[in-house]
Amino acid sequence: MAAAPSNFVLLNEEEIEELLDSADSLSTKRQIHYAVRRMEAFAHCTGTNLASIQQYDSAELDRFLTRFYCGLRKDTGELYTKKSMHAIRYGLRRHFQATLEMDILRTDLFKESNKTYKAMLVKLKQSGKGAVKHKNAVSKEDMGKILNSLDITTPEGLQNKVFIDIMMYFANRGRENLRSMSISDFDIQVDEQNLRYIVRRDTLTKSRRENEDENCSGHMYEIPGSSRCPVTSFLALKEVLNPAEQCMWQRPKLKAPVDGSPWYINAPLGVNTLGDKMRKISEKAGCSQKYTNHSLRATTCTVLDEAGIPSRHIMSVTGHRSESSLKHYSRTSDQKKKLMSKELANQMSENVPEVQSNADAILDNLPEVLLTNSQEQLILNESNQFNIRNSMESSSIQQFYFHGPVTFYNK
Repeated sequence: MAAAPSNFVLLNEEEIEELLDSADSLSTKRQIHYAVRRMEAFAHCTGTNLASIQQYDSAELDRFLTRFYCGLRKDTGELYTKKSMHAIRYGLRRHFQATLEMDILRTDLFKESNKTYKAMLVKLKQSGKGAVKHKNAVSKEDMGKILNSLDITTPEGLQNKVFIDIMMYFANRGRENLRSMSISDFDIQVDEQNLRYIVRRDTLTKSRRENEDENCSGHMYEIPGSSRCPVTSFLALKEVLNPAEQCMWQRPKLKAPVDGSPWYINAPLGVNTLGDKMRKISEKAGCSQKYTNHSLRATTCTVLDEAGIPSRHIMSVTGHRSESSLKHYSRTSDQKKKLMSKELANQMSENVPEVQSNADAILDNLPEVLLTNSQEQLILNESNQFNIRNSMESSSIQQFYFHGPVTFYNK
C-alpha cells in the first residue's frame, strides 16, 4: 500500500544547519569569526590550539579565558577599547554556546574569568579606553546646511534627499539593508485626514530577526506645501528610477535627462559608496564635522527624546529591544552644555552678558492658555502669591502669563 501524500518537508542535517546559520545577521557571523580567530591566535602563543580548547571542561575553559582576557591585545600590541572587548566576548559566548553548550557568562561556572574580565574593563578605563564613542547626532544648524545644499532637480541631489529622509524617519542603521533596499519595500497609505504617508514593510534587522506582533517602523508623513516634503521627494525618485535595476540606490547620471528617460543607470551603488554617503554629503555641505550614516539614526533618537516622546514609542520606530540601549542617545546636547556654561559664567562674572535660562526659554515658548471663570477668580483672589502680568485689564477674556510653577485646584 502506497504511503499517503504528505505536506511536510523532510530536511537533512546539512539543510537544518543552513537554516540555523541563516538566523544570524552577517555582522554577527563576522563578530563570532573574529573573536574565535583572536582566541586561536592567543592559544597558539600559549602552546595549544583551538581543537584542544574544544575538549576543555568548564574549569579548564575558565582558566584559559582568564589568561586570554588578561593578554588580549591588538596586532599592534595596543589594548582594545571597551566596545571591542564586549564584541569579542560576545562572539566567544556565541561560539561556545554552539559548540560546547556552555555559557561563559555564568558566574558560577566561570567565576575567575568573569572577575578578570571586569578587572580588565577597569584597566581600560584607567587607560582612557573605557568610554564608548557613540555617533554624534546631526545638529540643527548642520542639518539646515545639508538640506540647503541638496539640489533635487539633479539625480544625485534627489537621491541624497530621499536617502536622508528614509534614514531619519525609519531610523535605519548605518549600512544595514541599504544594498538590498528596494522601492517596493515601501507602501504609500492615506490617513483619515487624507494625508499621505509612507510605511516600510517588515524587514530583517540586526536586533529584529524573528517575527513579531508589531512591525517596528516609523511613518513618513507628507508636509503639504513644503519644498522639503519627504513624500513628494520619494515619489519623484520613484518615477525616475531605472526599472531594470531592483536596488533603490542606483548610480546617478551626471544630469537629469530631458527626454524623460531614467535619471539613473542600470547599476546599484557600491557598498562602500552607500556606507560613506552621509560623510560625503556633510563634507560637501560644509558642516561643522563629518557625519556618518548612523548619525542620522542618532539624530532620530535624540530629536524624539528631547521632544518628550516616551521611550517605548521611540523603540517602536528604532527597533531597540530595551530602553537601556536607547539611553545611549539620550545625551546632553552641546547647545544645552553651552547654555549651562553661560549660566555658570553669569554667576561668576559681572562682565558676561546675561543669558536667558533654559527654564525661562521653555516658559516663554508655552502656548497661551484660556482660564475657566473659577480658575480666574481663584487667581485674582490670591494674586499676591503669584508673579502675574495681566495683558488685558478690561477685557472679559483675560490672558495671564506666569513665571514660575502654578497649580490650579478645582473648588
